[in-house]
Amino acid sequence: MSNVVREGELSLLVFDGQLSHAVRKIASPDDYRVQHEHGGITTAVDQPSAEMLELAYASLAICPETPVYARIDMIRNHLTERLSIMELELIEPDLFWKHALDGGMRFARAILK
Repeated sequence: MSNVVREGELSLLVFDGQLSHAVRKIASPDDYRVQHEHGGITTAVDQPSAEMLELAYASLAICPETPVYARIDMIRNHLTERLSIMELELIEPDLFWKHALDGGMRFARAILK
């Protein structure tokens, strides 16, 4: 999808069913991949849109149990202009701690529940 290069990929981090933080991953001009090792950068998303939140929570609703943690990756579909899920990461996701200074405490509380 061409929007990976233009708008970047969005990731919402959810701990125990509650939004912790969100980031935008942007590819370098020379590559389509958003990972740091390929020149991509991440920036915090201070206020995820209602559309982002709705899609994230809808994707989690299909899980048989509320995951302790999840990273929901999405991108705007260039054909429909709607957000689409790229990945629902439930096992060993990068949780982008540098964009959520208090995220570790929220994560610990979710684990202890």
